[in-house]
Amino acid sequence: MAGKENLRTPSSDEAREIGRKGGLASGEARRAKRNLREIFEAIRTEQITVTMPDKSTRTMQMDEAAALAMFQQALKGNVKAMTLVATLLGEYEQKVKVEGVNPVLVTKEEQEAIGKWAKKKADD
Repeated sequence: MAGKENLRTPSSDEAREIGRKGGLASGEARRAKRNLREIFEAIRTEQITVTMPDKSTRTMQMDEAAALAMFQQALKGNVKAMTLVATLLGEYEQKVKVEGVNPVLVTKEEQEAIGKWAKKKADD
């Protein structure tokens, strides 16, 4: 195999040091993520004034304004926004691949029926 002679196995001390560095980096990433989550939690309940589509203004919480903005984007044709809104409302149909069949969009009820059929088939 080409290039395999260039590979080497690290010694146990080197492997320990590499693992230590990875653990430190992981802890730093978790702290950064936690801090960002805390900032969003604090901002989420702040009151802001929003200009509505009919040019009137309304005071609402930041999370309400974000939901309104997402819905407005969906109405403008933003597919990602449409998908997120539909997912949050529980109306998004998932792609499911059944062996021997091309991927198709199915409802949750159809997913459950396929699951029951597959389980029954496996039991037979």
